[in-house]
Amino acid sequence: GKDSVTAKLRPLPKGTRFNGILRYRNLTEDELGLLLWSLRLEDGCYQTIGMGKPCGLGRMKLTIKGLREYSPAELYCSGGFNTSTQTCGIETVNKYIETYDTAAGKNISKKPSPLHNRKELKDFFFMKRMIRPVEEASYMTLDEYRNIRSPLPTVQSIREEEETRAAEAK
Repeated sequence: GKDSVTAKLRPLPKGTRFNGILRYRNLTEDELGLLLWSLRLEDGCYQTIGMGKPCGLGRMKLTIKGLREYSPAELYCSGGFNTSTQTCGIETVNKYIETYDTAAGKNISKKPSPLHNRKELKDFFFMKRMIRPVEEASYMTLDEYRNIRSPLPTVQSIREEEETRAAEAK
């Protein structure tokens, strides 16, 4: 029956914090930049996790405090096991992200430009930045879906409209 497919949401309290460590190996600088960018996103953007996304739950901000880099050559040197690390701050994180942004921008189009300037990514970050009111972003009811006469606006058109409104307000 239908009871076997229901799931119970157990939302965590607002402000819940988690800490973690991500270990990686054998990544180029631009691959590491993509990994860091995909986790951190842009300023003011939120990740969405968990089953409560359709209800507006699961919005979280992921912060990268820094990196600890190990040199494989130094880890297993002939003198024994070496655990020395190079601790890097947020400037290094930003450098890796910029390395990816530039490298990917060169590979995607004939006119090299940073990847973050592409419309598709601007739309993606716009969606990750905005927390929409429920009435604007809720699922359509079956009656609304049946009676729809015109297509819904694209993310790009909504983003451009809001950018225009913000520019006019200045």
